Amino acid sequence: GRAAGESGLVNKSESDHLSTTLESALEREIAEVKRRAWREANRQAVEVYNGHVEKHGTFSDNVRSF
Repeated sequence: GRAAGESGLVNKSESDHLSTTLESALEREIAEVKRRAWREANRQAVEVYNGHVEKHGTFSDNVRSF
């Protein structure tokens, strides 16, 4: 007989590996969703900053030697 909760589709080792794989995939997807949300929330500020840099340069342009 099977232990409680075993479906017979995968063994314990396979189940643990699958769980780890799915958890990693979920973590990556959540991180990507957060990155997209941050980019969208800050899009206008980044565009304004980039426009300022294009027009005026960065604060360190006059002091760096490279």
